[in-house]
Amino acid sequence: MTRSGVGPAPVWDRLKGLRQRPVIAAASSLFGSTLITSLLGFAFWVVAARLYAATSVGTASAGLSAMQFLATVGVLGLGTLVIGEVRQSERGSGLIAAATIVATAASMAAALLYVVVAPLIHAHLGPLGQGALGPLLFVCGVGLTGFTIVVDQACIGLLQGAVQFWRNAVFAAVKLLLLPIGALMPSTNGALLIYGAWAVGNVVSLLTLCLHARRVGLRPALRPHWGSLRALGGAALSHHWLNLSSAGPRLILPVLVTSILGPAQNAAFYAALLVVNFANIVPIHLSTALFSLARGATDALAIESRHTLRLSFIVAVVSGLLFLPTSRLILSVMGRYYEVATAAMMVLGLTTLPLLVKVHYVAVCRVRDVLKRCALVVTAGGILELVLAAVGGYLGGLVGVALGYLVALMIQALALWPTVATAARLPVCLVGGRDRHRRGDRPSGS
Repeated sequence: MTRSGVGPAPVWDRLKGLRQRPVIAAASSLFGSTLITSLLGFAFWVVAARLYAATSVGTASAGLSAMQFLATVGVLGLGTLVIGEVRQSERGSGLIAAATIVATAASMAAALLYVVVAPLIHAHLGPLGQGALGPLLFVCGVGLTGFTIVVDQACIGLLQGAVQFWRNAVFAAVKLLLLPIGALMPSTNGALLIYGAWAVGNVVSLLTLCLHARRVGLRPALRPHWGSLRALGGAALSHHWLNLSSAGPRLILPVLVTSILGPAQNAAFYAALLVVNFANIVPIHLSTALFSLARGATDALAIESRHTLRLSFIVAVVSGLLFLPTSRLILSVMGRYYEVATAAMMVLGLTTLPLLVKVHYVAVCRVRDVLKRCALVVTAGGILELVLAAVGGYLGGLVGVALGYLVALMIQALALWPTVATAARLPVCLVGGRDRHRRGDRPSGS
């Protein structure tokens, strides 16, 4: 027997109502696309863990994390720029061509610098082992990743999200299929084979993208229009700093673990982080969907952010509780050695809660158009995450890394919550003061 407003039916009705919110709907589309590619990505690492040594998996995962970070550096914010400008510019195709050239060249330049400097910092950071083939493949892979970032964003800007989705689906499937083939090859460098499967998968996916683009009538110009890019370069760089400071620490963390604890330990840590990222995707996408709100739309921000915060909180609590009894079982799928990261995964499972505050703070700042101040704050927070994770790693191994990362996120959440709560018109103090800032969905002049 249920009271009015309580029970399965009212709860389901409320969830359906949330699904119809424009921001929630946009986030659902992003999440659906990411979920499919992430599931295939998890399968990729499960197969890699079963076929290759843990040291090879750890070295490859650190190399791929470095690749993604360096490509993010090299893109210079051009992906975000292309989304907003490609349909508004008369020379949209020329803008895409110019952006991809610059992003690819800058990504490869960043990779070359890494190849030279990283081994001097720590031997484990050398890209994919000794010899010329590893560094060469690494640099090409970083450049290719920078290229695909801009291409994917261009597809979204052209309202061709399905093209972007299928490219990523082909990429995820091809690299997964290549892993068993690589295991049969005589090469003893497993890390190079894993990274090579990733790079070849990207190439094949781009070829299929070209075929699909022709089929739907997309014929991008090959001649770059540099004038369009120069006119918009300043706006791209301001967004680039914020994007880099937001995503950088998560991408650098596996490289940090490799340098402190070695490739084998990083293999287990990367597996744990990969699984926890399934939960973290939800608040990240929900907050990203808030970017679609117009600048200065404070009333709409208050209404929509309350819905995204509520859903993010539910996911954070449920996932945090589920990771406690299931972490060992999940890691055992990859192999018994990976169970060494069980305690670290339990701790990482608690990071979704403070992370949701951080990503919503970025969304609030974007809507309020205070990007420089936000970038400074987020950069300081990212440095804190890496410093405390490094200290934790030296003192307590994998669990220490996870605890340091969690503590850094909690400190940021406590500092950033007042801004987020004020924007959402929620109580700044969660204990007491229940009616403060709670005015429903009515516009407020304050």
